[in-house]
Amino acid sequence: MFITTLKNPTHIPTDACTGGVPQLKCDFFNLSVRAGALEGLILVLKEGERDERFVAAAVSFGPGVLFMSSEEQRALGYENFFESLSESTKTWWNETYGPLSTKLLEEAIGLKGALDAWVPVLIATIPEYQQKGYGTALVKHICRVAADDKTCVSLASTEDVTSVFYKDLGFKVEGRVDIPSPFGEFTCTLMSWKNPK
Repeated sequence: MFITTLKNPTHIPTDACTGGVPQLKCDFFNLSVRAGALEGLILVLKEGERDERFVAAAVSFGPGVLFMSSEEQRALGYENFFESLSESTKTWWNETYGPLSTKLLEEAIGLKGALDAWVPVLIATIPEYQQKGYGTALVKHICRVAADDKTCVSLASTEDVTSVFYKDLGFKVEGRVDIPSPFGEFTCTLMSWKNPK
């Protein structure tokens, strides 16, 4: 499932983060899952009771934990992943993506805002199973967990269609930044959901 999703040739942010190397797309995804298994929440959905194939999944980190923020998470392969990147991709991470995404976070909700929230880092559905409510179910579940914790959900969207999807689920735009990359420019939209009760 995840390899299918991550091999999408038109996903500029994923290509930018991995230098467009297919194996590194898979490695980055796997790193997200391993970190989520260690210090986060992993949700998976199957199409039916008897079907063994996962059709959608999400990885989210709860209050006080950010993706790749602990030594334990980083020990799961982050350094190997980063060292596998081309020099130009490392430079892009360090000089473009990192500073711009940090500035967006600080200006929109602040580091404390991110630390006080549930932060999904991955929500994916196999393409042929999209538009069937699986992604909605995953996002709503994370929102229920946040409501039970009396916290919120903060996430980044890098495509207009997903930003509209999140808005339809009650998320509010907190800020945006255009991020240039060798694969083209993309907009990173920081969004949050707060329990309306």
